[in-house]
Amino acid sequence: MNARKIAAFAVGPIGSAALGLLIVPFTAWYFPAEDVGRIAMLQVAISFCLLLFSLGLDQAYVREFHESADKAALLKRCVWPGLSLLTLSLLTLLAWPSALSKLLFDLESATASAIVAACLVCAFLGRFIALVVRMEERGLIFSFSQILPKLSVLACLTFFVIGSTQRQLTQLLIANAISLLSVVVVIGWMTRKSWMSATICDTPSRVIPLRQLLHFGSPLILSGVAFWGMISLDRIFLKELSTFESLASYSIAASFAGIAVIIQSIFSTIWAPMIYKKSSDGVDPILIEKMVSTILSVVVVIFATSGLLSWIIKTILPPQYIDVQFILVACLGYPLLYTLSEASGIGLGITRRSRETMIAAVAALVVNGIANFLLIPNFGAQGAASATAISFLALLILRTEMAKRAWINFNTTTLYLMSSTCTALSVATALYGKQLEAPLQICWIVMLAMGINQLRKKLPRFSKSVNR
Repeated sequence: MNARKIAAFAVGPIGSAALGLLIVPFTAWYFPAEDVGRIAMLQVAISFCLLLFSLGLDQAYVREFHESADKAALLKRCVWPGLSLLTLSLLTLLAWPSALSKLLFDLESATASAIVAACLVCAFLGRFIALVVRMEERGLIFSFSQILPKLSVLACLTFFVIGSTQRQLTQLLIANAISLLSVVVVIGWMTRKSWMSATICDTPSRVIPLRQLLHFGSPLILSGVAFWGMISLDRIFLKELSTFESLASYSIAASFAGIAVIIQSIFSTIWAPMIYKKSSDGVDPILIEKMVSTILSVVVVIFATSGLLSWIIKTILPPQYIDVQFILVACLGYPLLYTLSEASGIGLGITRRSRETMIAAVAALVVNGIANFLLIPNFGAQGAASATAISFLALLILRTEMAKRAWINFNTTTLYLMSSTCTALSVATALYGKQLEAPLQICWIVMLAMGINQLRKKLPRFSKSVNR
């Protein structure tokens, strides 16, 4: 993939993150906090739906795309099983009209249930539409598919705010449904040749059998469920053990922290493929150490900068979201520590140790569940953010140690020391930020200075190693 294609694919995450920064305060100012929290549960439902009902066939489609002689038949074979199962499940649930609404929102509303069902179907179709665009390497359209939903949500919310004096959950649900539908309609039309071919084609015998596709994809569901749990249990525990208002504060903080996912996207797009390519010729352990230390320096700088400047958040949010400024830093634990674990644990992918990857994810999920159970009753959203940060630190350590045993042994002292310190400070900021604001600011200043100093030293050395 050349630089031009990389740039085309990068536009989407950056544009989506920028629009998200507009949508979050807009929603916070104009809609009740409990309804903002309920929308977080919709996102949990959508992510679980994509994970469960795809049956791992989305990953199988990606794996077999370039080797398949009939890509239309492959698409049909990967889409229809999950879509059929999802449709049947939703029809069964809708026999009790308020079931979905009660489960997710603690509300008796047949209308909300119907909109949720529509969201789930559109999200499922949108997932495969995005995969088609991605595998055909249509970078700008792929980026547009990520930006379009945010534009649709922003347009719908603006319309509701201007055209109506009422602020209801239904309006937020409709905005999300339209955003998902826009991808299906617009991007689906742009890829209509692939979809029409898949719809009308007969599945030939030479296409990989469904059983074989499921054999590849279904084991990925377990590790996927573990990862989903790590980023969703906090919201579920908040719903059950706290209030929707706390869930709203947490979801807003997580939305702001989501911009750090760009770092993860850059790593996945550029550095990971580079290491996989070099692994065939043998990789110098020093290169791995330099890569990890460079990413670590970036992570430390982002943690520290957020810790120092998170007070800005309170100037753009309503007063009831005052705690978001303290929660934000801990919410960065998911994207930043996960990116670090992808770098330090890359040996698991190179050596195809999927079993170890699954064990690490399940163990970290257990840590997540225990921490949420212990912290949320006393600390609410602050406890949820802390639990997630702690669990991703556990994932980082487990993945790294397993990768060292499976592939290349490298020095991890600095990695563990700096990542643990950032996690500890972020948890302290979340739980005791009001009481210890001045001491924590001093600690973040020290961490920022250390991160910048390390980045200044490490980045040129890493660049030289890559270009050799």
